[in-house]
Amino acid sequence: KNNLIDNNLAYSNLKDGMYFQIYSINNTISNNRCGLNDNGISLWSSANANNVTNNYCFDNENYGILMLAVIHNNVTNNNFSNNGGGFYLNSVRNNTLKNNTVNNNFYYGIWLNSNNHDNKVLNNSCTGNRDGIVLWGDNRRNDIMNNTCANNNNNGIWLWNSIDGRNTINNNTIYSNDASGIWICNNENDTISNNTIYSNVDSGIFFEGSKNNTVENNNISTNTDKGIDMLSSGYNTIFNNTIQNN
Repeated sequence: KNNLIDNNLAYSNLKDGMYFQIYSINNTISNNRCGLNDNGISLWSSANANNVTNNYCFDNENYGILMLAVIHNNVTNNNFSNNGGGFYLNSVRNNTLKNNTVNNNFYYGIWLNSNNHDNKVLNNSCTGNRDGIVLWGDNRRNDIMNNTCANNNNNGIWLWNSIDGRNTINNNTIYSNDASGIWICNNENDTISNNTIYSNVDSGIFFEGSKNNTVENNNISTNTDKGIDMLSSGYNTIFNNTIQNN
């Protein structure tokens, strides 16, 4: 509790470079380099209200940072690149992920893998990953805003299998991904608004088996396939978008 972990090198460990668990709270984890570990930094099970800032986590086998069953952490201004994956989140709430560089990871840049609610993913750069940002499973009321998702091997943003998600995908810049800009699969009740989506190999926005979503005020242009593509989807509201030159 209330520790400063600053300017350390955590390198080539069998497990995690830095590991914080039950009631590791109110710590500042800053300016560390974590490489060639299992995970670079791990926050587990009630490691709450920590500030993780200005760290560089690279070449880790699994994730740059792993967050499991934690709340109220601020993860800002870090570089999580060239790992198995950048971020992995499961069962976390009310965390902020902001101003991070998440590039060239083998799997997903930022992966919210089920039961993640009320988190803010803001102003991150997610390029050169398999997918940029992924909300997979039951994720609700998350704000995905002001991110750049570009040059990923699949989708810029992928939403999958969240019923009554009420997630907000707003004001992101999504371009030059090798599949779709945004892929919405088996999702309901999300809002996709004010995004700039262009030059993706497939569609700008691809709906599959999704309903009751709102798509408004997006600029969708120069995608190779379609601007908005809908497969087995219904009861969505699409209005005030600019869709051109697809």
